[in-house]
Amino acid sequence: MSHLWILIRHELRVLLVSPSTYIAAVLAVTMMGFLYFIMLMIAMEGPQEQLPPELFFSFFLDSGVADCADVDHAIGCGRAEARNA
Repeated sequence: MSHLWILIRHELRVLLVSPSTYIAAVLAVTMMGFLYFIMLMIAMEGPQEQLPPELFFSFFLDSGVADCADVDHAIGCGRAEARNA
């Protein structure tokens, strides 16, 4: 069990000393702040058709996923997307 704690302590020390960790953290926080700002601007335009979670996930999800919702259509939809690619 002591070997596990030695390994964990070593890995955390290496992670916290590495500059790439801080660069990745700054980039992630900046991106999330930008998305939050964009969502606030969209919400201030007036009443929205989408709920806030739907609006948030619309930034990340492809709109083509909703077209292939049911199983029967998804098989044909996947083949059509493969042909178009």
